Amino acid sequence: MAKKLIICTHGVGDHPDNFHEAWAEVLNANHDSDKFIVKGLFWDDLQDQLFDKYYNIKEEIRDVAEETFLKTAYEYLDDPDYQSILEFIKENVFDAVSYLFFKEFRDAILWPKCTILLLEIIKKYKSYKPVLIGHSLGSILLTHITWFIRQTTGVLNFYDCFLIGSPIGFRSPLTAVPDFLDLLANIGNHPSRMDALTIWAQEWWHYKRNRLHIIINELDPIAWDVKMDVGSNKDIDIIPVRQGLSDKEIKRIEAANANTMQKFKSGSKKIEDIFNNHNVENYLNSDPFKQAFDAIL
Repeated sequence: MAKKLIICTHGVGDHPDNFHEAWAEVLNANHDSDKFIVKGLFWDDLQDQLFDKYYNIKEEIRDVAEETFLKTAYEYLDDPDYQSILEFIKENVFDAVSYLFFKEFRDAILWPKCTILLLEIIKKYKSYKPVLIGHSLGSILLTHITWFIRQTTGVLNFYDCFLIGSPIGFRSPLTAVPDFLDLLANIGNHPSRMDALTIWAQEWWHYKRNRLHIIINELDPIAWDVKMDVGSNKDIDIIPVRQGLSDKEIKRIEAANANTMQKFKSGSKKIEDIFNNHNVENYLNSDPFKQAFDAIL
């Protein structure tokens, strides 16, 4: 069997251009490293260009976004001890909103450049079978550019795709701002997000098996709707927008392509610890990921 080319795509935050080497350490420790090589699709520099635009828009627009997305978080984290947690939430929310809001930059620069980067890596290692792993917002980027490639070429010519810690189910509360599934529908000219989900999931079934793996930690507040322990008498979901896929969306995906969704629980629900549950290492070390990854080698 041909060796696999593992192409990793990072999420938000600061990443070095050799970020994939840390991923490779985990993968090599857990799996037969003779059967694959690991490369990275680095887009941190493009992220910076995109996300910097957020802070250049009018202050009143930022105020609306903060009121819509972060009101509950401000209420429960109004304490100096929680400032670093609040800043982490703000960074992730603002970066996601920027990805969704700035259509011209995203469509004309971000997606084309990342598509070229991806295809160049595949061409350079053309004797290998390409396997994609996207974490956090990197999983969204992979979803969109691979679907663009599918609409352009007519095929999804990738051996497998892993979306880990993915906020793909994020539902925008602002009618003027599309969300990630809306964009998927727009790329394929599908009539609705549910139609897009069906066709997208179906397309990852080829050569007699499923090649799409969505792996979610149910205690990951970036990728799932988690009620957190904030020290009150009951657990609270302090992010007032939906992050995870709905039951209806999961059923639609599974009906189109069975065994796509894999969930696990790992980590603490305490507010001071819970965002560590989103770390990429937690996903690469999870049983669902390790089992699915071993199966493709």
